[in-house]
Amino acid sequence: MEEFLRVIGSKVFSTELAAALGGLVLAFGIDLAAFGWRGSSLKRLLVKPSRSAKFDLILAAIYGARLQLVLAAVFSVGLVDLLPRLVRSYVHTELLAYLGPPLVQALAYVLFYDFIWYWKHRLAHKLTWWWEIHKVHHSATEFNLITSNRVHPFDEALTRMLLCLPLAFFGAPAETYPLVFVLLQTHLFLVHSMLPWTFGWVGRWLIVSPVAHRIHHSPEAVHFGC
Repeated sequence: MEEFLRVIGSKVFSTELAAALGGLVLAFGIDLAAFGWRGSSLKRLLVKPSRSAKFDLILAAIYGARLQLVLAAVFSVGLVDLLPRLVRSYVHTELLAYLGPPLVQALAYVLFYDFIWYWKHRLAHKLTWWWEIHKVHHSATEFNLITSNRVHPFDEALTRMLLCLPLAFFGAPAETYPLVFVLLQTHLFLVHSMLPWTFGWVGRWLIVSPVAHRIHHSPEAVHFGC
């Protein structure tokens, strides 16, 4: 029983969840500062929420309770938990350790993680069977900060299984860089906001902006695949 509670506790009260909550609080603060209460995501979620917003709230509750990991395990027949464990058992490289100071390591981690995530996301749009799962995320009819959590459990499982091997070779989980992970989560929430930010040149070439991500979610045929 003690071991069982330890495992459950590590799932529920993980560094990953703490960083995600930190990013969410920061994102809500930015959203409120930009729009005020009347135009904020918080108001759209709490005051007469639409059907789309209600679904976002349900999925956010599932995410917050870590139930998506349980559902991901069910949909993947346990592989989402087993595969990362096997990878960690046999892969012991630590490439980041050779890159110098922590700041350089953190930057390298972000670039590497983002590269893998980009191609994972592209596959989710190009492979018909994966798109049938991923389109749950694109089913939102309005944007709220927590729309980022609108993810099918099997999509979550596929992502975790795909990322575990390359990240194991790199030798560092996200928890190694909590501040970096908070910033990544903040960005993920903000690009699902209604902020009118393009980030200028930076948004065009380096970092996806809220405006650009809304184009990615556009139902117009001309924007498919953007």
